[in-house]
Amino acid sequence: MELGAVMEFLRTSPYPFSAILAGHIAIAAIALAGVVWASAAPFALSRWALVWSLTALAIPVLASESVRRSSPITIMGVANRITLVRGVMIGWIAAFCTSVGTDGQMFWVAVVASVALVMDGLDGLVARATHSESAYGAQLDMECDALLMIILSWLAVQWEQAGIWVLFCGLARYVWIAAQVALPWFRRALPESFRRKTACVVGIVGLIMTIAPIPWPVLWAATATAALGISFAIDAAWLVRRREEPMPGGP
Repeated sequence: MELGAVMEFLRTSPYPFSAILAGHIAIAAIALAGVVWASAAPFALSRWALVWSLTALAIPVLASESVRRSSPITIMGVANRITLVRGVMIGWIAAFCTSVGTDGQMFWVAVVASVALVMDGLDGLVARATHSESAYGAQLDMECDALLMIILSWLAVQWEQAGIWVLFCGLARYVWIAAQVALPWFRRALPESFRRKTACVVGIVGLIMTIAPIPWPVLWAATATAALGISFAIDAAWLVRRREEPMPGGP
């Protein structure tokens, strides 16, 4: 069957989106397992590498499930496939979570993380170009970004490139979610901000440079931590100033 025919079948498939998504995830998991298996010997990966990888692939999917259930999305779309490919890349990076951090490991993890970062911008462009934007796609993309950040910050500590303080980069979003659970006024929707998106990119780039085999890893880690810390602080201050105001749509 030609590629065009395959794409047309997927676009007009009679199967529910949940079944189509499950098929894509299964293919992604099989591909990831194959890549990790092929990488095990060359990169001296630990016996837990496959566990870390498949767990990393599953986390964004599971974290986005509630949005999928409430979203009217019916087709997978090219953009979401790109995001799943990013998920496979992030899963491969997660395979190094218990590695020692040789120059070769650092180099290739930094390369793959850089490609994943570039693809982060690509899936959004494709979604807009094909008019296939969806709340589910945006959530899956955001969960992949958050997971990549926490894995990179962990590797920075694991490979002794920076102190434990760099884990702030990966944990900040999850602390924010915990605050939203505990404080109702923390759930107020934040206004769109280019600053927030820039801080995220600077954070990921800084973490990539931290785990790459190049000079000044602590400086790169500090840059990433500062960019994210300032951005989170600005948003938190905005919410604090409005904590007494009625929530939109509230009683």
